[in-house]
Amino acid sequence: MGGSLGCHRSIPKDPTDFSCGKRKFSAACNFGHILVNQERLNINTATEEELMTLPGVNRTVAQNIVEYRDCIGGFKKVEDLALVSGIGATKLEVIKLEICVSSRTSSSQHSPSSLRKDLDHQSSTGMNINTATPAQLMSIRGITEKIAKNIVAYRAEHGPFKSIEDLVRVNHINSSLLDKIRFQVFRGALQGSRPPTPMEG
Repeated sequence: MGGSLGCHRSIPKDPTDFSCGKRKFSAACNFGHILVNQERLNINTATEEELMTLPGVNRTVAQNIVEYRDCIGGFKKVEDLALVSGIGATKLEVIKLEICVSSRTSSSQHSPSSLRKDLDHQSSTGMNINTATPAQLMSIRGITEKIAKNIVAYRAEHGPFKSIEDLVRVNHINSSLLDKIRFQVFRGALQGSRPPTPMEG
């Protein structure tokens, strides 16, 4: 009888232990999954500084990644990174496990404040092509003194730019150069209501 009682006592004990173990295992799995997501860098939202934390990515390569990303409107898959100048297939293999790709839209739904921050950052660091002086325009990569003066002269003659694309009408700016500079500039309203007439002064 005693042996039989011991047996009865152990029956409910086993499934309890088993389910407890199962819960623990499941929690550990979920936790691990969260960690993996946190550790991986989303190359569609990462800044230059964040990209430079990846092995073999220096400032130049990070800038190439950001410029290429803006040109194509975001990476569709991790493998697209191999197309960036300075990455290639070999370097991609090294950093592949440390990066992930998710669309900017989905990430902004999770953290709208970070999207706002990105927009603020862009407007504060970009150059307003409707108010910039030649000296300010020359601080943009790809803009020479001659092109900067052409931009200001065009603006004085034709009025403020209606869109970034209008820059291709300026002498010495072609679509290739426009692609390089479009993410460093923005079209803002002119300060004040005075018409731009520096050439007449």
